[in-house]
Amino acid sequence: MKHYLRFDENGRQVETTLAPSKPSSEFYVAPSGFDPAKTYERQSGSISEVSGAALEAEQLAALKTEAKGRLIVLAETARGKWITPGDGKAMVYREKYAEAKAYQADATAECPMLSVEAAARGIPLADMVQIVLDASNGWVTAAAQIEALTVTANAAIEAAGSVEDLDAALGITWP
Repeated sequence: MKHYLRFDENGRQVETTLAPSKPSSEFYVAPSGFDPAKTYERQSGSISEVSGAALEAEQLAALKTEAKGRLIVLAETARGKWITPGDGKAMVYREKYAEAKAYQADATAECPMLSVEAAARGIPLADMVQIVLDASNGWVTAAAQIEALTVTANAAIEAAGSVEDLDAALGITWP
């Protein structure tokens, strides 16, 4: 019985089997001194053991990719504390802000969205305008903080040399 190895398109070992003969043309005879607990690669027709450092680097690279995905989710969750998600809602916010700015410049400006909402809330249009402007200012401040934290965390993820560094990069206190 011999050990046979199968490799992926990048030359990395993906399967090991013990068989009396070569299972298929995809398999190669394991090198002398083969250790089933180790990982091997096939480059330029030669099979060699992958170093522990190379495996750790690959694992860290995969964890960095995962951390970046997690960061996107965390940042979007933080944004969700300030805004309602959805393209339609974003359009509503933009229109309300435009109407509020127009009213601020000219109190006779047409403000159909804000007028309807002010009436529904039973408050004067001027108060509704101020609510929208205050909310917008709060959002801009929070969005700037979230963006700064995201950029900083992305840089820390790129620079991370360990799982602990990645955990620290994601240990953000969001606004």
